[in-house]
Amino acid sequence: MTATDGLLIAFKLSVLLFFLPVTLYSLFHYLNFKGNYTFALSMGLSPTLLSWFYMVLLRFAPGHSSTFYLLLTTVPLVFSSLQPSILPNFLKEFSIFKPIFEEKIYLTITGFLLLFILLWYINMPLLGNDSLEYFYISHLIDVKKDLGFYPNVSSVDSQGLLAPFTHPIGYPALLAWGQLTLGAEFGLFTGKVLSFLCIFLTLFVACIIQIKENIKPCMLFSLIFLTTPLVYSNVLEAHIDSIRMLLFLLAIIALYDHFTNQGSLILVGVSCGLSWFAHSSGLLTLAVVLGTYGFFSLLQDRCLSIRVIKNIFVGSSIIIFSSLFFVLLDVIKIYSVHGRLIGDLENIQIITYLSNEYEHYFAVSRKIGSLDEKFFRLVEQLFFSPFEYGFSYWLGVIGIFLCFKPTVKDLRDNKWDYMDFIFTVVFFFFVIVILATLLGKNTFVFNPRYLLQALPLVAFFGILSLRRLLNAKI
Repeated sequence: MTATDGLLIAFKLSVLLFFLPVTLYSLFHYLNFKGNYTFALSMGLSPTLLSWFYMVLLRFAPGHSSTFYLLLTTVPLVFSSLQPSILPNFLKEFSIFKPIFEEKIYLTITGFLLLFILLWYINMPLLGNDSLEYFYISHLIDVKKDLGFYPNVSSVDSQGLLAPFTHPIGYPALLAWGQLTLGAEFGLFTGKVLSFLCIFLTLFVACIIQIKENIKPCMLFSLIFLTTPLVYSNVLEAHIDSIRMLLFLLAIIALYDHFTNQGSLILVGVSCGLSWFAHSSGLLTLAVVLGTYGFFSLLQDRCLSIRVIKNIFVGSSIIIFSSLFFVLLDVIKIYSVHGRLIGDLENIQIITYLSNEYEHYFAVSRKIGSLDEKFFRLVEQLFFSPFEYGFSYWLGVIGIFLCFKPTVKDLRDNKWDYMDFIFTVVFFFFVIVILATLLGKNTFVFNPRYLLQALPLVAFFGILSLRRLLNAKI
C-alpha cells in the first residue's frame, strides 16, 4: 500500500465519519427537524446515504471515471460541512461520551475486542457465498460505472454464477464506492473496512442511547453485542448483517424520538427506506415501524376515533412515501425483471423445474419439514446453539419474564419509557416472525441471520430489564 492509497482510504473514512454527518446534521437543523437523536441519526445514516447518492449518479450519469464520481460524492460534502454556525454545535455533541471514560475496564475490553476483530477480519480471505457475491457485484459496478446489468446479472458478467438478485443494490454500492480510484486489492480492503464501520456505528449509536436514557454501564452493551457468535462471525465474513442491524436500530430510535421529542416522521421514513435500500429485509423494518407507530399513536389518544385513524393514516403515509423515495426505482426494476419483489431461489430456472424435490431436500436437511420442526428450529437457534446467539436472547427472555407486568402497567397508564418502547418493538418483531412461519414462510427458520436485525434491541432489553427490576448496577 502506497502513501497515496493510505491517504485516500483515510479521506474516504473522514467523509463517512465527519464531513457527511456534519452536512446531515446541518440539513436537519435547516429543516427544523426536532428531536434528541439527530446527532446519532446523522452519524449512523451516512454510509448508506452516500451509497444511495452514488447510485443516483450512476443511474443518471453513467460511464464516467472513478475520479469524477469520487469528487462529486466528497468535495461538496467537505465544503458544506465547514459552516461556522453549525460545526461547533456538531463537535459539542461528542462531549456526550465523557461518561464512558469512567468505565475503564469495560472500555478497555471493548477496545481490545474491536481491535482484535478488525485485525483478524482485514487479514482473512472472504469465504462466505453471499459475501463473495456482494463483493463481486461491487466489482462489476466499479468496472462498468453503470447499473444496467443489475439485477439481471448475466452468466458472462457473473462468470457462470447464477445470481437472480432481488435485493436493492445499497450494500454492494457502498462497497463499490470504497473501491473508487483504488485497485482491486485495496478496493477490497476498503470494502471490508466499510463493513466493519457499520458495526462500530451500531455501538456508537447504542452508546448515545444509553447515555441519554441514563443506562449504565454503557460499554456492557458492546461486550454482549460483540461476543454474540453470529455478530462476530458475520463481521469476519463482511456480511450484510452489520448494516442491517445498524439501520433497524436507527429506524426504531427515530420513531422513539418522534413520540418523546417531536422528532420528524420523515427521518423515520428515511431510516426505513435506507434499510430497504441496503437489503430487502428492510421491508421487515418498515412493517415493525408501522405497527409500533400505530400502537403508540392509539396509546397516546386513549381512544379509537375518526381523528385518530386519520392521524395514523397520514403519519403512516409520510413514513411509507419517505421510504419509497430511496427504493422506488430499484423496486420497479427488480419487479420488471423477475416479476416479484423478494425471493432468490424461485428465480433460478433449474430449481423451478425441480422445486418439489428441492423443497423436500431443503426441509429434511434443515429439519424444518413440519410446523413443529420449524418452531423447534427457531427456539434452538436463539437459545440452544452456542455458535449462533450465545446468551444474548437468554438476557432478553429473563428481561421479559421480570418486566412483563410493570411494562404492561406502564403502557396501560400511558407512562411508558424507553424500555417499554423497546419491549413493544421486540414484541411486534416476533409477532411478524411467528405469523410468517405459520403462513409457511421459511425465511426465519432457514437461516438464523435473519433474526439478527432485532439483536441490538434484545441486548438493550435484557440489560435494561435487569437493571430496572433488580435495581442493581450491572
